[in-house]
Amino acid sequence: MPEHVPFVDVDEDEVEVTLCTARWCGEEATEGLESPDGEPICQGCYDREVYVCERCGEAMWADESYTVGCDTWCTRCADYHSAYCYECDERYDTDYDYDHEHDQQGLLDYNDTPLLHFRGEDPHGYYLGLELEMEDTTGHSISSAVDQVNDGALAGHFYCKSDGSLYDGMEMVSHPMSLSYWQGMESKVSNLTAALRSLGMRSWNTETAGIHVHVSAEAFGGSDKHLWLFQQMFYRNADAVSKYAGRESDQWARIRVATGDVTYYTKTRKAGGYYDLRRYMAVNLTNRNTVEIRVFRGSLNPNRVYANLELVHALVEYTRNLSFGQVKAGALNFEVFGYWLRQQDKYPHAAAHMTARGIATTRND
Repeated sequence: MPEHVPFVDVDEDEVEVTLCTARWCGEEATEGLESPDGEPICQGCYDREVYVCERCGEAMWADESYTVGCDTWCTRCADYHSAYCYECDERYDTDYDYDHEHDQQGLLDYNDTPLLHFRGEDPHGYYLGLELEMEDTTGHSISSAVDQVNDGALAGHFYCKSDGSLYDGMEMVSHPMSLSYWQGMESKVSNLTAALRSLGMRSWNTETAGIHVHVSAEAFGGSDKHLWLFQQMFYRNADAVSKYAGRESDQWARIRVATGDVTYYTKTRKAGGYYDLRRYMAVNLTNRNTVEIRVFRGSLNPNRVYANLELVHALVEYTRNLSFGQVKAGALNFEVFGYWLRQQDKYPHAAAHMTARGIATTRND
């Protein structure tokens, strides 16, 4: 060793180790390697969960990629330079195949999601999405129902997908929209659901159909406390929530959980362990970009549809700034929440539905 370089005895316990942030695998991050979010990541997670867009060369998460022809593209490239063909059941390059034409009728595959178009504005920057499952009672109405959704007054606001949990039906899925945007198109939604019923589509009087409401993960602003409180409103009030929702399904939307489970769910999501969580819960946390509420019974009644959307939005806002002092005083009681909800002007359908379902309210200032 050269004389001018002093030997330093380093205590290994004092060396700071940077850990991989992808799904919190616990391995040491690879020096100089970053995830698409700019966070430390190990080589193993990078190889498994990160793709490189074959059009622009940018890194992206695997579950945010799109297959265009035989290539893998990022969301931005797919948004601006590709389109989905219903007939071919695949996405194609619009810069290259600009004359691609089909009648574009039929259902999307359950695992396919088109590029999402966000509509409206919210003070906290989040959106609501709807999945409305329905069955065909005639045996020959699905193609007409798809036409009604794709070509009617709300064309471009919804798309239709197949769903293996349905006997002979489809799932009508919305693009993400703010609550105010949803409320602004209520008359058109009412006309659409009426048209679907006239074709013989049914949702409430079935053994299979449900309504799922998605809320942007941004609604919780990265706050574990907020997300924990939001979940508790469902799991601590299983009887009242099931009464409001019109069903209780342990198979598709489990709502009765053991004490401490909600804390585990919240911590696991924070650590990126989406694959370690159960999807078929009342509040599904397995999606990276949304939180999904699965408790509601299916319905083509627009009042119920809007009551469900408003309830989810109201619960996000109600739990946003709750203190633990308020929680100790009973703020997580569903009847206390019901009193708060009735004092708000923007949740008329949810308030009316609470009254219709006989859910009493209690004041607890």
